[in-house]
Amino acid sequence: MPDHIEYRGLKHYPSGNAVLQKNDTGLNISRLGKSHDGILIDTDGALTWDISLYPVPIESNTVLGATFNQKDRLKRIKTVAQWAIMQCPEGSHAYLVLNSKLEGQQIHLKAKKERRELFSNAYANPRTPSSNWLIAAAFNLRAMPLTISNIDYETRFDYNKHGLVTGITITKSFCGKGIVSPGTDSSQLSAARPVVKGACYEVDQLHITSTFSYPQGLAPELKGTITQVILTGQGLDDFSIIDERHSKADNFMS
Repeated sequence: MPDHIEYRGLKHYPSGNAVLQKNDTGLNISRLGKSHDGILIDTDGALTWDISLYPVPIESNTVLGATFNQKDRLKRIKTVAQWAIMQCPEGSHAYLVLNSKLEGQQIHLKAKKERRELFSNAYANPRTPSSNWLIAAAFNLRAMPLTISNIDYETRFDYNKHGLVTGITITKSFCGKGIVSPGTDSSQLSAARPVVKGACYEVDQLHITSTFSYPQGLAPELKGTITQVILTGQGLDDFSIIDERHSKADNFMS
């Protein structure tokens, strides 16, 4: 890997052609011309992690993406979650899309404003072979510009009486400002563009949650934690991290 920059106790590496620069206000990421240009953050197996960003506008040709990689006890790395936010060709909306191959059988989408819950919807994950990507929500850019100011994840383990993992819940969240509509009125998400109608909500937080169940218990060597987060910003001149926090404590172990 290329040389890293230490920030808030974690190692940060450039991804693709990106350039990282530490300054008085935080960590700046620039040269984001292509889809793989961004930053790789070694989260060191933290169960909770979040960053604060100087507000990132989602504008024409902007694709803000997040990839979450896990390492198990055999030191194998695999991608366990991906989302992206991109503007539709007409420019009227931006879509939150999820990689369905990496989500559980149900995808739970929750929106809040000032910590007050506005909606909480559960969708079946169709996992269709025709497309990995599902549209989970649409942001109305004509009603309000969309900005992203915080990105985080949380991993929770459930255990049986023998100490084996029986469930893993991963929540990916981001904060900002925007007007959002859930991606569908049905019980199942789709790769098709949503017909945006019905209720719209002014939100400052959006949470995406999936749970993976192991009724017989997960083999101990397969237990893993998220060790890498890759953030990309295609179409942006740059973006800046202004704070970062993480915790490795397994507060959920019984």
